[in-house]
Order: sequence, then C-alpha cells, then structure tokens
Amino acid sequence: MFSPRCAHRWFSASTSNMAHPSASSTILYKVLTDDEFTSLPLPPTLWRGTAFDRSTSPAIVHLAASTQVAATITELYHDHSSLWILAIPRTPRIDAWLRWDGPFDGCAHVHLPADEGIDVWSEVAIRRPVKKGEDGQWDLGELEW
Repeated sequence: MFSPRCAHRWFSASTSNMAHPSASSTILYKVLTDDEFTSLPLPPTLWRGTAFDRSTSPAIVHLAASTQVAATITELYHDHSSLWILAIPRTPRIDAWLRWDGPFDGCAHVHLPADEGIDVWSEVAIRRPVKKGEDGQWDLGELEW
C-alpha cells in the first residue's frame, strides 16, 4: 500500500545528490495530464517540463521513483480520470543532472533542472496512458525499478 504522505511533493530546497532507497531506481517517471501529454514538443526540441514545473524557482522537472507514482497520482491527480506516465531510463546524461531532495516527511524527491530538458522521443522509453477504473482505482500495471 502506498502512503499519500510519500507522494511526490513540490520542493525547491537543496539540490544535492543524496543517498536514499530510491537512488537505486533505474527508471524514473513523470506523470502528465492528457493536455500536458498532447502538448509535448516534436524532435529535436527538448521538453522543459510542465507549466507547473517551470513555475517553481528554480524551474525543475519533477519526477518520481516507481514507489512514488501511485501516491503521486492519488494525492495530486485525484480529479482526473486519465493520465499519461513517461518512463525515463537513467542514462549518463540524465544522471549528470539528477537531483534528490529530502527526505521531507520521510520521502525523498527527485528532479532535473528544467533548463537541461528531456528529449521525450529518444530519452523516454515508454509513454503509457493510464485510466481510473469505475472503482476509483488507477490501473498502473507493473512499474520497473
């Protein structure tokens, strides 16, 4: 069971790389609304996050480890019935910019500086829609570590 208190919260605190359990994740995730997904740029433009990501100071692309995705959706997207999940493998380029904050409330948070951007066509392994069932539960399938 995922605790909503460990949902991916929005912090712009320290940007140090910190050791924590999620640091071993080989794939990171970005949750997008349908509108955010349909506005992804075509190559070769790098995507610099959602409007919310860019509104933080500093602008950062908020990501989640596999153990945080369900809680992130539950806490932040409860009024949506469909979303998209982007699976972003950790590559040397991504790792060079990856920052872990926290833990806050017992949870670490991961992000990239928005200025670095993500090539959503070559650096994203999976772009998958997810739907909320009639029972109100999200069918996320299996998420890799």
